[in-house]
Amino acid sequence: MCRFVHLRKVVAVLLVAGVLAGCSTRTYVSATGSAPPQYTHVYITAQQVWLSTSALAQPGDGAWSKFTLSEPVTLDLISASNGTLTRLIGSLRLVPGSYAQIRLIPADTNAALTDSAKSIGAVYNNEVDYVDNTSVAHQLPLEMLAPESGIGTQGSLTVPVGGGALPVATSNSTSNGVSGSSRTLGLGANVPPTIVNFAVNFNAATDIALFTYDSQPGAVLNAHAQAFDLAKSGGISGTLTLTNLVNITNASARLNISATAESVSTDGSRHVVILSAPVHADGTFLLYPLPANNSTKNPTTYDVVIHGAGIQTMIIKGVQVPRNSSGSSSSTTASTALTAGTATVSVGTLIPQPASSYDVNLSAAATLPAGAILSLYQTLPGNGEVPYVIEQSTIDPFNNVLQMNLPVSSGLIQSGSYTPNSDQAITLTNATPAEGSGSYTVAASATSFTDGALSSTVSTPSSGTVSLATPAVLAVNGDAVNDSYTATILQGSAGSYDRGQLIVSRDGAIIATASLNTALATTNGTVTVSGLPGGSTSKSFAAGLYDVSLRVWNSTDPSGTLQHQYFPAAVDVRSGSVTGAQLTIN
Repeated sequence: MCRFVHLRKVVAVLLVAGVLAGCSTRTYVSATGSAPPQYTHVYITAQQVWLSTSALAQPGDGAWSKFTLSEPVTLDLISASNGTLTRLIGSLRLVPGSYAQIRLIPADTNAALTDSAKSIGAVYNNEVDYVDNTSVAHQLPLEMLAPESGIGTQGSLTVPVGGGALPVATSNSTSNGVSGSSRTLGLGANVPPTIVNFAVNFNAATDIALFTYDSQPGAVLNAHAQAFDLAKSGGISGTLTLTNLVNITNASARLNISATAESVSTDGSRHVVILSAPVHADGTFLLYPLPANNSTKNPTTYDVVIHGAGIQTMIIKGVQVPRNSSGSSSSTTASTALTAGTATVSVGTLIPQPASSYDVNLSAAATLPAGAILSLYQTLPGNGEVPYVIEQSTIDPFNNVLQMNLPVSSGLIQSGSYTPNSDQAITLTNATPAEGSGSYTVAASATSFTDGALSSTVSTPSSGTVSLATPAVLAVNGDAVNDSYTATILQGSAGSYDRGQLIVSRDGAIIATASLNTALATTNGTVTVSGLPGGSTSKSFAAGLYDVSLRVWNSTDPSGTLQHQYFPAAVDVRSGSVTGAQLTIN
């Protein structure tokens, strides 16, 4: 609580003034997202928000500022996109400084429906509704990995010292040359608080893993969410003229077209996705919030990739993004926690061209980490060009395939460059990608693993509609070694379950999985998870502390007997492999 303070020294005055000013800062946390066209709803219900100044803080650490929402809030990634932000919590009093993590604690998926989920027509607190390859609609519970540990998001977040002038008193006496009269310092009642806005962003293309178990469909959150400081963010908008296009609507009734802002990876080998947004039925899109600096000499730039089945891919290079002044820390209202405002740069009106498409899936020979994301790349011709991500999808973590075929354009690429402060329309030029017409380079990525080599390609199939991809195998993070975890599986009621899966996760992202079928077939059976990024006796791996989730069922009634069990921070391979653990199914 902020209090009035009596001071005698100028140094102390400055220190305490900073604390008092910090008390005038109010922090708001919102959420936003995007989803590929096959999804009609993706609901995530949050009940707590945690913040930490440490990027390595674990859920069990004490270095968290924890806040419980007065009422749980449900986010729909379909409606909360294109700059629309759903406020989770506000008016938080955080100590001024730099924060590196926001952790969302979700509501129990299968618990009594919260008012927020009920009000928008959800059946579960966390839910996925989508239309599959055969045009069949599904309404599924969205399974959460170790929900007590929450969904960890990384970001560069700043809570500044609050604004407002301090009243100055006149002194008639001195001590050692420093004014020394006793006086009261405080913030004037008419000084408005400084508003700080943070946003958490989800992308269903990489954060939702669809799967099957005993022929039953399922969905699990495989989180790679990001946290953004709106005072350090900007946006990119644009409009597509859709009159030339046919067959661009998915069976879900949403457009098959998305826009993605990309930048070059740290190692310079490829582009990486920073943010995605669906294109609306009227052809408009808004990519917000995007990290942006406030430099006029070296502004933040992104290349915008507009892609989807039925159109030629469009790449707009060098779009300069200024910071969104309405989201700055000096704002005196919290409105930016609800809308991006208008402080964005526009790429104008673009005219995409039609193209045919084909589907991509994984070859049975592909072996990837269970939480892997498959990416398809194309490269513009010319010196110095590096591949762009055109399409992405998370794999089925139990079957090592894509549960939904990934549709890709087989057309040429249209490309052009953005000219700052120009009203001229961007000139687009057709080009054949370096990979060849309708061809893509394939690579995978996964949390705690190095990005896969750009060594495999897919092309328009000579027959059929699906081209099979076999991406390069991923190695564990360069700071880690391959470790394993072995546990004995105990059933509280023997024989209740004969099928199951063990999931190892960190911060809500899947790291590895293993079948429990053999372990459940015997009393006190064991299961081993191999290929875990971990440490050794000579080198510790700080990120090698994982949560375990068990999903078990009886094959006579898979969906009716499905149960979940969570074991937060149950796997510690920071210093090497682990054996002898026990996991009890209650």
